[in-house]
Amino acid sequence: MGHALAVLIVLFATSSPIERVGHGDLESGCAAAVRRGDWVAAVDCLSRAIESGALDRADQSVALVNRGVAYAELGNFESAIADYTNALELFPGDSIALNDRGNALAALGRCTAALADYNMAIAAKPDYAKAYNNRANCLIAIGRRKDAMEDFDRAIALMPGSANYRFNRGNLRVESHEYAEALEDYDSALRLHPSFPAAYANRGVARATLKDLEGAIADYSRALAFDPRLHNARHNRAKAYSELGLNALALEDLEAALASDPTDTEAHMDRAIVLERLGAGPRMFENGRPVAP
Repeated sequence: MGHALAVLIVLFATSSPIERVGHGDLESGCAAAVRRGDWVAAVDCLSRAIESGALDRADQSVALVNRGVAYAELGNFESAIADYTNALELFPGDSIALNDRGNALAALGRCTAALADYNMAIAAKPDYAKAYNNRANCLIAIGRRKDAMEDFDRAIALMPGSANYRFNRGNLRVESHEYAEALEDYDSALRLHPSFPAAYANRGVARATLKDLEGAIADYSRALAFDPRLHNARHNRAKAYSELGLNALALEDLEAALASDPTDTEAHMDRAIVLERLGAGPRMFENGRPVAP
């Protein structure tokens, strides 16, 4: 029973729209919609501002980037890309628009184009930690793990207070079988952000791999206390219970995991194994081999 990461990568780091709201946006009330996360209202308000003809070139660019962020939050990545592109026509070297367009491209699986945007964003702003983090995520997607590690290192050096960057590097270290180093990153992430459920869940994976099953269970439990929807954390805790011979507790978690995702075939198999161990299910194995039905 291998343990799977609960969350592989934190969402790509976007630019907060409220960091760059032009005067026209403020006058039209768009900033308030952005601040409360009402992205439908934000798109509507920003659209009216953009189409009003009242914004100067700088505010028009800012409004386009902000609407792009709102579209991205709504999952409308093509419209987001169009807005970022229009903003870049006004200010071609805008590192924020380049970074955010890269994120939208990456969300659509277009990592080659995304990498080009991240490269331009970093060239325009060499200390842009978000762009290094985002480029690392894209590099992982195309199998360039060494380059991704260098980008995570750079992002952390530039922004040592980011729990997300340390979390992302920890995930890459788990995938690279560097479990002790991954633990250090998760520990650092949790010192910075003590209520980070995915960091607890993934630290549990590293601990379980290093055979610290009690520590893994404690981490999975913390993760689930913060976010009961973390399916892999519950399934992983069941695996840890099972490895410790605590099959009744394992069964309880597997039942809950299957209630949240009845299509999880591995959880169904693990449940059958646990039921057999408890003497409550059909015989599945004999001398280490599956028994034919």
